[in-house]
Amino acid sequence: QKKTTEYKNQLELYRTMQNAGVFRVLINKTIKLLYGNDRYYKILDLIPCTLPKDIFNQVSTIIDENDRQQIKAELTEATDSQTPYKHWSMRIKTSKGNTKHIQVGGLFTYTKEGIIMEGTIVDITELVDKEQRLANDNQILSSTLQDANICTFEWDLVNNTAHVSEQVAKAFNLPLIIPDLPNNPIISRLDATSILEFNRLFSKMKQGVPFAQAKLRYAVNSNNDTVCIIKLQNIFDQDGTPILARGTMQHLTMYSELDKQFHIILEQHGIYSWVADFQKNTISISDSLLRDYSCPKILPNLENFEEFCLSWAFHPEDILTLKNDFLQLQEGKTTIRRRFRRKNKNTGLYDWLSASYDASYDNNGNIAKIYASAVNINQEVENEQKYATFKDLKNVALKNVDMVGRLNLTTNVCTNITPREPEQNGNPTFNTAENFLNCLKGKLYNPNSSIEELFNRESLVKKFKNGSTSFEKEIQYYNKERKINWYRYVIEMVKNPYNHNIEAIVYTSNIDKQKTLSTIVDKLIETDYEFIGTIDMSSDLLTVYGELSLFFQLKIDKQQLFYQEAYLTAINRLVIPEEQEKAIVALSKETIIANLTKTSSYAVAFCSNRENQRVRLLWKFDYLSDDKR
Repeated sequence: QKKTTEYKNQLELYRTMQNAGVFRVLINKTIKLLYGNDRYYKILDLIPCTLPKDIFNQVSTIIDENDRQQIKAELTEATDSQTPYKHWSMRIKTSKGNTKHIQVGGLFTYTKEGIIMEGTIVDITELVDKEQRLANDNQILSSTLQDANICTFEWDLVNNTAHVSEQVAKAFNLPLIIPDLPNNPIISRLDATSILEFNRLFSKMKQGVPFAQAKLRYAVNSNNDTVCIIKLQNIFDQDGTPILARGTMQHLTMYSELDKQFHIILEQHGIYSWVADFQKNTISISDSLLRDYSCPKILPNLENFEEFCLSWAFHPEDILTLKNDFLQLQEGKTTIRRRFRRKNKNTGLYDWLSASYDASYDNNGNIAKIYASAVNINQEVENEQKYATFKDLKNVALKNVDMVGRLNLTTNVCTNITPREPEQNGNPTFNTAENFLNCLKGKLYNPNSSIEELFNRESLVKKFKNGSTSFEKEIQYYNKERKINWYRYVIEMVKNPYNHNIEAIVYTSNIDKQKTLSTIVDKLIETDYEFIGTIDMSSDLLTVYGELSLFFQLKIDKQQLFYQEAYLTAINRLVIPEEQEKAIVALSKETIIANLTKTSSYAVAFCSNRENQRVRLLWKFDYLSDDKR
C-alpha cells in the first residue's frame, strides 16, 4: 500500500511536470534566461529565443500591469533575503488579447556568479475560472436566499434535535440547537393549528417521506408573530432509514418589531431606511430620514407614483426612472439599486443618494413588503465630477503650454501628452511618473529643497494626503541651448473615485516674455505716465498696469481684457465726440502696427478729464520684440 501511494504521488508529479513550463535563469545585475522548454514558451505565448535574453524585460510586457511591480518587488525581496523557494501567481496577456492565470515556483541557488533560479510555470486559468464560477454561484445562491427571506436548518431525526443557522436563530428568536423535538417547550410558541401541522410534519419525516412542507404561524415574542413555510428533504442511511431532515424556513410576514430593528441597525451605520407593508397598508420611516427629508406616509403604487415622488421631494428628472424601478419590483425583480436626488428640507438643496430596494412577495406573487435603504453620496458624486473635470484639463492645458504629463502617482505610470511643438522643444516620451518628474527636475536652475519636493512622486502623494491638491510655481529652467528661461510649473492632483489611485496633470509654460515685459513696465511706472499697458499683438490681449479713473471718468474693472474692446470703450467715454472718429483710426491695432518701428509710435486725441475740461492726451506705443516677431 505504501509503494502504491508513492507510485501515485510520482505519477501525479510527472503529469504536473509534463504540463508545466520549465526554466532556469541567472540573476545578477539583470535576469538572464538560461533555459526554457517548449512548454515555457507556449504558456507565456512567446517566440523561443536562441540566445539568453533579459527575461524580466521580455516577460514583463505581457504581465498584467497591476501585478508587474508587485512581482518585481517580491522577487527582489526574496533574493535579498536569500529565500530558498518562492512561488506566486500572476495574470498575463496573450498575443490574442486573452488573459491567462499562471503560477510560477522556483528554487534559488546562490553562487559567486549570481543567483540561479530553477522553476516551473503552470497554466492555472481553467482552475481559476472554475473557482470564480463557484464563488459567483455561491454568492448568487446566498443573495437569492437572503432576498427571499429564506434561512436553512437541519433536523437530526435520530436524536430528535434541530440545528438552525444564525439567520434562523436571529429572525425567529431561537437557540442554535433545539433538542427533544417535537416535545421542546419552544413548540408552544406555535398557535393550535400550527402545532398540529408541525406534528404531522414530524411524523412524515420519521416515516421516510422524501419531501414534506408545512405552513406555520409562530410567535417571535410577546408582541410579534410571523407566518413561515418549512420545507424538508429526507436523507437516508445505507439501510434506507431516515436519519436527517434538511430544509429551509421562509418567513412570509414579519410584523412591526422586526421593522423597528431594521431601522435601528441601519441608523447606527448612518443609513436612511423605510419599510412599506402592502399587506397592512402601512409605512415605517427611520428617524434620520424624517429629520432630513419630507416623507408623507403614502404607500406608492403605479397610479399615484408621480404624486408620491413629488411629495417625497424627489428630483423631477429622476421620477420616470424610479417609476420603471417600481414596475420591475411589481413584476418580480427582488432587488433594485439606484442613484437619485432628493431635496434636503434643512438646506433646500438636492442631495445625491444611493439606494437599495428589496422586495418580498406573498403566495400569489404580489409585493408583500419593500425594504428601502439609502446613503448620502454627495461627496462621492462631487469626487466623480471633479475627476471628470480633471480629465478635461489635458485638453485645456495643451493650448498655452510647452509640455504636459498625465501621471498616476500611485502606480508610477506616466502618459506623456504630445507637446505643442515637440520637434522644437525636444521633449521625450516617458514610461514612468518618476522619469517625467526627474527629467523636469534635472533642468532646474539653482533649485532648493522646497522646490525639489514638487518633483518627487512620494512627496507629492504625501502632500495630497495632507490636503494639498494643486501647486503653481514660477521657476527658472535651462532650455535645450542651456539658456535660462522663466517657466510656470503647475500640478493639479485628484483621487480617481473608481480605483482610488492618486492622479496628477503636470504642465509647464514658458513665461520668459511676460517676465521681460513685467520688468520693463516696472521701470515705466517710475515715470510720469498716467496709464500703462501692454498689448500682445498675437492674442490681442491688453494687460493694464495703470488706473485711468484717477484722471478720467473711466474705470477698468479687470487687469486683462481684449484691446479691441478696451480701446473702443475708452474712446467712447473719454474722447470728445468731434475727435472720436479720428481717434478710432489713430488708436486701432492696424494703425499702431503700421506706424511701429523698432522704437515708438504716437497718437494724439482731445479728451475730457474728471472736471469735464478739454485736455490733449498723448498716447505712446513702444515696440517690444520676442526675437521671433
